[in-house]
Amino acid sequence: MCKVKETDAIVLYDVKLTYKELLLLDKQVSTTAQETIDKAKVKESIPFDLPLMRDVVVKALEKGEFNWRTDSMSSCKYCDKKAGYHPHARNSKYHTKGKPNYNKPKTYRGYKFVYGGIIITGTADICSDCIKEYDVINRIVTYILEQDLPIQLSPVAETYCDVKTKYIKDDKQICYSCAKDMYESDMVKLPALMGGYYPGGCPHCLAQSLPFGNSHRTTLEYRMKKVE
Repeated sequence: MCKVKETDAIVLYDVKLTYKELLLLDKQVSTTAQETIDKAKVKESIPFDLPLMRDVVVKALEKGEFNWRTDSMSSCKYCDKKAGYHPHARNSKYHTKGKPNYNKPKTYRGYKFVYGGIIITGTADICSDCIKEYDVINRIVTYILEQDLPIQLSPVAETYCDVKTKYIKDDKQICYSCAKDMYESDMVKLPALMGGYYPGGCPHCLAQSLPFGNSHRTTLEYRMKKVE
């Protein structure tokens, strides 16, 4: 009979805890688990009653930017507004004309915050009416600026709230020629085809990243630079 050493028999468990229960484990768990606790502590320190607003600020801190896009939704969990369903256009064996077609829900306009590179339509976080009622965007932007959080406000957010961002997200790239790291703010500016300039020249070897040629490799790393 084969015996299992205690060091080889590490069993992991999934469990959901309240914030107070998490605090009991603070500084007593693994690095990965501690990251979850630290995120929870940051979220609980944000003085918003609407959970979505606290989630948005935490996500903006992780991404280094605050942004949103308009999207569609069929129901909003912050109000009782329901879009309903489109009616059947004709009679058939399985349905009657004019009755709700549950395969075709109606939608209305909502907002999706701090979205990533993959866009899935119909997944808005909150409807346009609730955005106005809770003054979500203005309150989040005001909190970010007052607390001096290292978050870049998108141009849309700056225009919407008539403010200027305090931080710029400075993405890191790797030169295709010399393989050295570089931040966009340090790169040589090159003329764009449609006017203006873009960061495309390596500050080390001057290799240029061109629209129809070699290009530097983007990374997921960045630093936050305070606007002078």
